[in-house]
Amino acid sequence: MVFKNLFSGNSIKPDFTFSQKGNIWRMYFNNSGITVGETRDLYTKEAFLYSLNYESKEVYLRDFPLDEKWWFSIEGVTNDYFIISRFLNPEMPEPIGIHVHDIKSGELIWKNDELILFFVTDEFVYGYKQLFESKIFYKMNTSTGGIIEEYREEVNIYDVLSEKSIHDEKQYEGYFYPEIYVQGDEEDVIKEYFPVDVNSLKLEGPVEYIHFNNYLIYNYHEKKGIDIRNIERQVLSNIINIIDLEKNKVVFKEALNKETSSYVPDSFFIKDGYLFFIREKKELTAVNLGK
Repeated sequence: MVFKNLFSGNSIKPDFTFSQKGNIWRMYFNNSGITVGETRDLYTKEAFLYSLNYESKEVYLRDFPLDEKWWFSIEGVTNDYFIISRFLNPEMPEPIGIHVHDIKSGELIWKNDELILFFVTDEFVYGYKQLFESKIFYKMNTSTGGIIEEYREEVNIYDVLSEKSIHDEKQYEGYFYPEIYVQGDEEDVIKEYFPVDVNSLKLEGPVEYIHFNNYLIYNYHEKKGIDIRNIERQVLSNIINIIDLEKNKVVFKEALNKETSSYVPDSFFIKDGYLFFIREKKELTAVNLGK
């Protein structure tokens, strides 16, 4: 296991950073401090999985391969499992199949190659079969794949949609996502910290921020000039800052991307008191702001 403490000039240190082969492509979080993700190497056309606990700093899976090297995707996660779907047609990649793997060992527990995943909870997997003009939904045991109920009637399908709505609402509990900074429209505690730093910079796109506890986290894309290899391409630096509002000082500042050509929104978020962001598309970084 390799967890690196970076940014030695900052008074706040990341709890860990994690990287493996390829660029981070997709990631999911469960309610037990575990994140599962996929990385992709665009040159070799290989994809790998990882699984780690950001609270205990345990890495369960690193550079974990599947028998299919590229045409698959993580589609869901529970406290014990992650779900993989495959792509039947690479030209039009629509996921199909439900492959349930152990979240720590990566072992395949069960699979159903005929159904499309709708959503998953700790207890149940909901999948469906696409017919010509309708869908048949199935409720399955998450641990075994055994079919518990089949929904063909329209009224029963509404019950499934209602359960999904409840699931989606619970899924985002504990998350904080950036808001766009609009001068004169933000809360008073934030207003006094922005003008000196941000308003004097040449920026591309809006400033995004999260006000969490005694911290103000904000992110912007600063114009650095023109790429001498391509004069039509601008060079931006994607910067994140953390201000301790009690100490009235910047306690963390780092470039998420030192050189990028375009504005990338939603470069960071908070879950369960941890600030998450990705450096240079490769390093997942977590800073514990809930201590």
